[in-house]
Amino acid sequence: MTSGAPSALPDVFVTYGWCRVSYVILDSLARHGVRVHVGDASRLAMCRASRRCASFTRTAHPYREPERYVEDVAAALTRTGARVLLPGHEDVLVLARYRNRLPAGTLLAAPDPDLLEAVRDKGRLAALAARAGVTMPETWTPHDPAELRQIASALHYPAVVKPRVGNSAKGITIVPDPAACVAAVERLVAQHRLAPDRWPLIQAFAPGDGYGVCLLYDQGQLRAVSCERYLRAKDGDFGTSVLRESVHAPALVEQARALLDPLGWHGVARLDFLHDPATGRSALLEVNPRFWGALDLAVRAGVDFPWLLYRMLAEGGIEAREPAASYRAGVTSRWIVGELLHGVNRLRRGQLGGAARWLAQVVGRRADGCDDLRWDDPLPLAAEMAYYGRRFLAAGSVNPVEEGMLG
Repeated sequence: MTSGAPSALPDVFVTYGWCRVSYVILDSLARHGVRVHVGDASRLAMCRASRRCASFTRTAHPYREPERYVEDVAAALTRTGARVLLPGHEDVLVLARYRNRLPAGTLLAAPDPDLLEAVRDKGRLAALAARAGVTMPETWTPHDPAELRQIASALHYPAVVKPRVGNSAKGITIVPDPAACVAAVERLVAQHRLAPDRWPLIQAFAPGDGYGVCLLYDQGQLRAVSCERYLRAKDGDFGTSVLRESVHAPALVEQARALLDPLGWHGVARLDFLHDPATGRSALLEVNPRFWGALDLAVRAGVDFPWLLYRMLAEGGIEAREPAASYRAGVTSRWIVGELLHGVNRLRRGQLGGAARWLAQVVGRRADGCDDLRWDDPLPLAAEMAYYGRRFLAAGSVNPVEEGMLG
């Protein structure tokens, strides 16, 4: 066991058990001797199939029934005796908002829900970034059709239309001209019945490669950090990464700290940037105030964020790590199901040459590890494939949007 571990390891409850992020959390903590209980709204949750899962609880859906979801999580905490609660995805906001309904003594690392809302909303994030001196692509927020057409007619193209709140590049469209820009905004407004103050954003197109800065804070004090560069995405040129490598990016860490340090951040977060190493220019795209998709990479590179966060909660704090020396650069990690979805995307778009090149790249470049496969625990990968297969058949999309996810 890792030195400095508490003598008695309290049980932990991990949410969003269908997600590979939660599987990485489960795997990390179980290997450190922690009993890990898991919850999810789906019976096909991949964590449920793991030999390391101590128990599974079926919950309500966090987007559709948030209060009932919190009640289910609270009941599971009581039943299992778990004291540490680690949200695996966007439900961190729901649990932070209703944390007074959780059992007394529950340990949850999350900032104030109003702050969570502020950084999730890309429109409000733009204002926070401007005050912190962190560059974001120029952003416009239309509120009615006339204002939309006026903005669209004055832009330089290509431009980007995106929801104020969302994940995994859902709803994001790169538009080539004013007509496409107006159509993309109107489509999102109609599909998701968005009120005028929730209309999508329009941003200037920013060049560069995708980078992530991953951090752990304890009441405003930075405790751990790692950086990653995205090598391939599920949906093509942008979105959730399926192959990535660890890098050292001190300039991006400085920008991340410039934003989060003054906010008194608590818990984990990942900031996505577009960065051009040749020029040094970068632009912040979004903040994920939760564990992130490439979590497996950070763990393999030497920053075990789930274990560090668990210890921070269970022990009442941990020592800070030196960011530049705390992990190895050049480590790679692959999301197997995501790679398959990337290939499906290529084929559905008729990109036979692109699909062939992708297959050659997958075969020719072996990663150091995978998000969703442990050779001594193979069943979760099969469950994950079944979960995504069912969703693909139901929605006809490899990146389906759930009700209440975008806004």
